[in-house]
Amino acid sequence: MPHAENTFINRDIIRIAPERVKQAAQFQAAILADVAGRRGTLHGRVKPVSPTMKVAGPAITVEVRPGDNLAIHAALAIAQPGDVIVVDGKGDISCALIGEIMSTQAEASGIAGIIIDGAVRDADALSANGFPVFSAGLNPCGPTKSIAGRVNYPVSVAGAAIQPGDLVIGDIDGVVVLPREDVPAESPANRWHAARWGDALMTTSSPVILVTGNDLALQAVSLLSDFSIVYAGKQPSEDSLFQLCQQHNPVAIIVRYGKINARIMDAAPDLRVISKHGSGIDVIDQKAAAERHISVQSAPGANAAAVAEHTWALILACAKSVIPLDQRMRQGHWDKSTHKSMELEGRTLGLVGLGAIGGRVARIGRAFGMKVLAYDPFARTFPDECESSSLDDLLQQADVISLHCPLTEQTRQMINAEKLALFKKGAILVNTARGGLIDEEALLAALDNGTVAWAALDSFATEPLTAPHIWQNVGSVILSPHIGGVSDNSYVKMGTVAASNILSVLAAPMKNESPVA
Repeated sequence: MPHAENTFINRDIIRIAPERVKQAAQFQAAILADVAGRRGTLHGRVKPVSPTMKVAGPAITVEVRPGDNLAIHAALAIAQPGDVIVVDGKGDISCALIGEIMSTQAEASGIAGIIIDGAVRDADALSANGFPVFSAGLNPCGPTKSIAGRVNYPVSVAGAAIQPGDLVIGDIDGVVVLPREDVPAESPANRWHAARWGDALMTTSSPVILVTGNDLALQAVSLLSDFSIVYAGKQPSEDSLFQLCQQHNPVAIIVRYGKINARIMDAAPDLRVISKHGSGIDVIDQKAAAERHISVQSAPGANAAAVAEHTWALILACAKSVIPLDQRMRQGHWDKSTHKSMELEGRTLGLVGLGAIGGRVARIGRAFGMKVLAYDPFARTFPDECESSSLDDLLQQADVISLHCPLTEQTRQMINAEKLALFKKGAILVNTARGGLIDEEALLAALDNGTVAWAALDSFATEPLTAPHIWQNVGSVILSPHIGGVSDNSYVKMGTVAASNILSVLAAPMKNESPVA
């Protein structure tokens, strides 16, 4: 087997009992989809390679990078007889993820079948063999086997949220996923009683909370023990979130990644609260939420320490040329006699925004012996360690400028060509707030002409930022993938605050309800 040491594997899953699988396998996927209220159906692009193929069993979930099957090898190594390998291939059919060799290996291991939202190959051999393989297409090209993935973590496959151990049923009509906790203890004896099973599925289900991400801190999950949690997977698309809302009708959404607009809200008639896993609610259409009487909540300050620390990591990396010096040494150079870094003591730090994060950055700046200026028209008071300033004065005086304000119509592209022209030559610009605060084309020009010596960016106008992009070949920019607020501690804080906000909103009467006397 290819080396899969870096693949994340969760071996501790609970599977559907074999007798439940056997009873469910009596029913067509179409019947189960109907009685389950059309929830949990994969997109129709995922079909059996041969029309006679059928599969039923507990899901072993796999997340791969498009075009790479290393994580599938890891899943085959840990799967038990009767399991169904379900692969989130992102719908990519540019190359096949499995073929005759891997399907033969799976069959020999007693695996019940493989379902892939991606391509396969060796279709004639797969059809002749009869081992159940479902895919989104065919491609003769083989995959790479080098990129780590995840096994037995929540995934979103072809529009359906799937947890490890969920019951998977597939036939010529397509694939249906039934959440493990929703499968009743006593399944019907024959297909004519399927409607009764459907009633059980719908009446025993807890209210749903949709998480627009792969996971949630266990402490947050424990707070939400009275709810069913559906995970949308890594970087879910608008269409994926729309489909999940249609399928599950969540009462609440925890926003980790992606944007929530009116279309998504309308797909969930029972939606009452949208809770941000963090502080920035610009990814939520607040006007649309207000019109629908949906509460919008955030977790201000929950990640303040993490963002402040990341801000200083970026400031120091710029001031001390950490990355280029590292690269030069790896190339065999020793620049001790020629290099001179920026010493921060005695320099001026300019902060745009002085909330929970900006205040922490200011205190650290003073500890470095810097003069601290701050621009924040909404601050009621200014701490002793910094001076109030107008934006223009701050930009003209600061050696290091760091952004810590929300993205609004008033702040969008506030750092534009006009403002960049005010910068002290050789200044450092750091943005751990929102990408839309900066006119990126204007910043690129300022870096080219030397007005800005360094920029360090943790957020971008368009996310996720994928190649090719504007910064790809710019050596004076340090990039990080909007992870400034994500640390071991902040992950727990943001999750528990987001969960607590949901519980508070749901415990309160709706606007059209009267409080119980």
